Amino acid sequence: MRTLFVYILLFLSSTAINTSNSLFGEERMRPLTQQEIADFDKSLKAKSDATISLESVFIQEKNLEMLSKKMVSKGIFRFKREDKIAFLYEEPLKYQMIINGNRLKIVNNGKSQIIELKNNPLMKEMKGLIEASFLGRLSKMDASYRISYFQKDNNIVVIILPTNKSVSDMIKKITVTFDKKTLDILQLQLDEGAKSSTIYYFTDPKLNTLKSDESFNLS
Repeated sequence: MRTLFVYILLFLSSTAINTSNSLFGEERMRPLTQQEIADFDKSLKAKSDATISLESVFIQEKNLEMLSKKMVSKGIFRFKREDKIAFLYEEPLKYQMIINGNRLKIVNNGKSQIIELKNNPLMKEMKGLIEASFLGRLSKMDASYRISYFQKDNNIVVIILPTNKSVSDMIKKITVTFDKKTLDILQLQLDEGAKSSTIYYFTDPKLNTLKSDESFNLS
């Protein structure tokens, strides 16, 4: 199980190029007040309730402690409520990671593998984190996570710390960055310990444009 999760976090890291520093830099963040958190949660839920599907371009940066260069992949992210998620990689290689209900399909070099999420608790947790972010349910996450809210420039930054050891052994911190005005998710970062991390940048979001479930087909 651990090997599979590491493989998924490392997939498509074959092209190494230099990239700029993180989109949001290291500026100081201001903690939100309880009222600001309540207002943010309310606004995020309202936006999420109106979102049936989402499609956006994404760039993935993989930073590994043993490498001095970042490894970059690009593709299309698709989400459809309640439980359909697809990362469709286009560069440097074609690759797919699709979650539909309680099953995960990985397509690599034309070969597909289907995994039951109940047999992979870590990927099940990852699905839950993504859904909580895109469905506006961050405040509803259980005691397995500690959540903090901050403002940085014109963004809201939510930092999630797993307290479950089976998860925290693999992922030390999850950081979700929202545009404060539009509440679009701009960045999702997974810190895996030491100097290793995976960062997803999302751009050009399109709401409620997916007319079929074809992208989430597991057959």
